[in-house]
Amino acid sequence: MIIKYGVLTEEVLLNCENFLENSLGENVWAVSELFWDDSLKVGDTGNVTMTNLEGNLKQSVLECLECHVLPYQEAEVQLYVWHKNSGISMHDDNGRYGCTIYLNREWDINWGGIFIWDDGEELRALNPTYNMMVLNTENEDHMVTTVSPFADDFRYTLQIWFTPV
Repeated sequence: MIIKYGVLTEEVLLNCENFLENSLGENVWAVSELFWDDSLKVGDTGNVTMTNLEGNLKQSVLECLECHVLPYQEAEVQLYVWHKNSGISMHDDNGRYGCTIYLNREWDINWGGIFIWDDGEELRALNPTYNMMVLNTENEDHMVTTVSPFADDFRYTLQIWFTPV
């Protein structure tokens, strides 16, 4: 895993927040229960809602990541809202480079939503930190622990999948 802090500019972060606020009432959100394979939902009862970022916002996110990512053919950029009781079971990204950027300005470790991965020798864990990027270029197995039903907020992330060259 490659871990970098402060990857998005303040302008891009604010644009993502504005997009989130403005799109909540729109018919652009999908839900994990309908689209995720059952193997990704083992042990979690909650849902993740997601929407694609397109156009200028997608491009501005990708421009911020240019110096951090390997060459790629295509990129899919999505905004995820992790609800209480949601998480994702141990999995790999099916040959794509998976990238997560955390958007919560504050996140208490007791709220769950912890990123865990297997580096081949041991399990490692990271508490979500604002504007931190985790990039999986080695197809390492990883998961997100269940968001606590007592969390004070949703867990917000950008999820980017790069198709390697």
